[in-house]
Amino acid sequence: MCDGRGLLVDGGGIASEQCAAVGSRLRVVRAAGARSMLVRPDGCLAWAGREGGLRPALERGFPAP
Repeated sequence: MCDGRGLLVDGGGIASEQCAAVGSRLRVVRAAGARSMLVRPDGCLAWAGREGGLRPALERGFPAP
C-alpha cells in the first residue's frame, strides 16, 4: 500500500465486480476461500465481508474524483 492504493482481498470473486468504478485506486487480489475485505491506503480495515457493506465503504474511502 506504499503506492497509495487500497487493497481488496476478494475471497469469492464477487466483490471485485463492485469495484470497477474505483479503477486504479484499488489493488484487487483474489484469494479463493479467504474472507473478503477492503483495506484503505493507510492500512485501516474499511470492510470485512458483510453483505451490502462494500459499496458504502467504497464510497466513503474512495470517493469519485
